Amino acid sequence: DAGAVTYDHSSNHLGIRVAASERARIDSSGNVNLGAAAANTAIQASGPFSGATPKLEIKLGSASNSYTRLINITNPGGQTGSETLGRVGIKLSLGSEANSGESNKSGIIYAESTSTFNNSTSLCFATNNTETLRISSDNQVGIHTVTPNARLHILATNDKAILIEDSSTGNNAPYLEIIAKRTDGNNHQSFSGQVFLARNRTEQKVNSGLKLGTILFGGNHTDASKSNILYAASIAGMSSGDFNSASDMKTDLVFFT
Repeated sequence: DAGAVTYDHSSNHLGIRVAASERARIDSSGNVNLGAAAANTAIQASGPFSGATPKLEIKLGSASNSYTRLINITNPGGQTGSETLGRVGIKLSLGSEANSGESNKSGIIYAESTSTFNNSTSLCFATNNTETLRISSDNQVGIHTVTPNARLHILATNDKAILIEDSSTGNNAPYLEIIAKRTDGNNHQSFSGQVFLARNRTEQKVNSGLKLGTILFGGNHTDASKSNILYAASIAGMSSGDFNSASDMKTDLVFFT
């Protein structure tokens, strides 16, 4: 059951043996294999990495009908309860870090906590040196926001926040479906499928004559180009008076063509 470091001249690989079995191997190409006495295996699945040989391969056990396996990257412990920030992550880089611009060629997946004892951990994704997506500890997803306050919270400015586009020209078009559930016959609107459109006037209350939310209808003009889609008709909710209180919010429904 001794351990050893061996070199095989026939295949030019360095092996590390523990308990009479090889547990790690570095081959002649510099590929590292942990957990098996074998060379790294080219990826066979289809996709952007099909046929590529991984530089690091970790085999976590033999074949089994049921298994739970894990690679754990962790802070060694010793939390004091006064932590203000904790991060552990993996960086995937296409750049050499030779200059500041090279760091823009990377992506990072990391766990982050800003609470004491590193509780309430979020899983985050960053690209181009900026956090892009976060799954918070209470299972809320934020895109371009670090403080999501809905199951999906997207922060956007003058941009398409959500685009659903048909992938076929010969089948039914995609649709957005919202299903409400309740066991009794309560007919309040809160128990129906809902779409909310609102305006938040950030410097004061909403005043008369403002569009609060709009549904637009349109299509492409001149040719088949998607860039020629314009929206010529709409239905809008408009304030017909100042919003003075929760019970004083006069609103009209207006049709435009």
